[in-house]
Amino acid sequence: MIREENVILLYANEDEVKYVNHKPRLYIGLSSRYLSMVSTIQTIQHAKEVILFGCAGWKGKRKDVKFNQLYHWTQSNNVVDMESQKVYNLCRKYGVKFTSIRYIIDLDRDKVMPPGINWLWRKFQHRRMQLKFNKYLEGLK
Repeated sequence: MIREENVILLYANEDEVKYVNHKPRLYIGLSSRYLSMVSTIQTIQHAKEVILFGCAGWKGKRKDVKFNQLYHWTQSNNVVDMESQKVYNLCRKYGVKFTSIRYIIDLDRDKVMPPGINWLWRKFQHRRMQLKFNKYLEGLK
């Protein structure tokens, strides 16, 4: 028997949830390649709410991006998000509330700065955004 969960957290990359405290959570892989697994579909089907959390890429001009912003890019055509539409479609099919929370830490697959510095910067930004997300989740309880 499958339990009904209040909020299921979905993610596409382990780095995106390393500092996130919420359980249960499901790995759906890049471009949601594991979203079609029967166990994943059943879990989503029996959830009250699904949150897709993680990073997305920025394809706009470098001068237009402010990396310290968490919101306000969702309406832009410059954001590369490979998972949200697929998860939304599945949640809609089963009448499950869906929220996608994405944060920008890079210019799509391009490096923002020299490789060594870029690696440290990305690690810092992942942690920073995930800690903010933890606070957001606390507000849901």
